[in-house]
Amino acid sequence: MAPELGRGAKSAGASSDLWSFGVIAYEILSGRFPFVTPPVIDAMSARAIAAPPPFDDGAVPAAIAAIVLRCLDVDPTARPTAADVANALAAS
Repeated sequence: MAPELGRGAKSAGASSDLWSFGVIAYEILSGRFPFVTPPVIDAMSARAIAAPPPFDDGAVPAAIAAIVLRCLDVDPTARPTAADVANALAAS
């Protein structure tokens, strides 16, 4: 779950869905989870949420890595739109 959902379902938005996409894409592309502790738990506990580790060099095209990591931004307003994701994937 996106970190903002720790404040309740009213905090959900399209950016929450992009977060979920980012988690799944990260796992598929890297073979590992992006976070040790679920960020929603950290958010509800008022703990800082560490950024996920970068992808291994060369394992994922830079443009794909960048858009996936943007989807995992803790700030929902900093996440890309679905159109941004689609455009980045189409261009790669």
